[in-house]
Amino acid sequence: MKNSTILRRTLLASAMVGAVAIAMPTSQAQAQDQSFLLSTASTGGTYYPVGVAIATLIKTRLQPTEGIDLSAISSAGSGENVRLLREGEVDFAILQGLFGAYASNGTGPLEEEGPQENLRSITGLWQNTEHFVMRSSDVESGTIADMANVMGEPVSMGAQGSGTLGSNTVLMGNLGMPLDEYELVYMGYNPSADALQNNQIVAMSTPGGVPVAQVEQLNWTKREHFSVSH
Repeated sequence: MKNSTILRRTLLASAMVGAVAIAMPTSQAQAQDQSFLLSTASTGGTYYPVGVAIATLIKTRLQPTEGIDLSAISSAGSGENVRLLREGEVDFAILQGLFGAYASNGTGPLEEEGPQENLRSITGLWQNTEHFVMRSSDVESGTIADMANVMGEPVSMGAQGSGTLGSNTVLMGNLGMPLDEYELVYMGYNPSADALQNNQIVAMSTPGGVPVAQVEQLNWTKREHFSVSH
């Protein structure tokens, strides 16, 4: 239990400089382990590099003295991370706050699973900025309202099982632009940026801590062709 307490405190201290939220199961068997897994999201977003940084810090600070090891793995994102925690496949995960609430209350896309009382939140990491990137030719107001201009066309609102798709479902639905009004293409951040640049989709949403690399990529390579609303 001593090693588990040290690990939790170190994750808390290191996570304060990052973003989003980390949740963990409270299984006693897992608390005795010396090797832990941290589930993040796709390699193109913010979760994965932050997870790798946290894991590197644990390896550097705790493995030599306490024998505690942490490895970061990629996943589909928050939705899958809740499942991985529930099924004991990982020990820690970075979660979008929305999915943490879903898991805790057994609501939304996790209603069938019911409240997951074995999850605990360690800390908040960062506030996401919602980046909606579109072709400039489809932009009129420069706000999220312009997404109404591309209803029925192919857009990327996140990969299956991702927090991106989950939050966009809530956000766009509340704004009167439900995702079933679009032709959804389920992709992560890197493929979305490539598809937008190659005219395979007309818009993408990539929430994350600023700066999001894929938004910067499009902004600087073809600045006159794309517009970003937050």
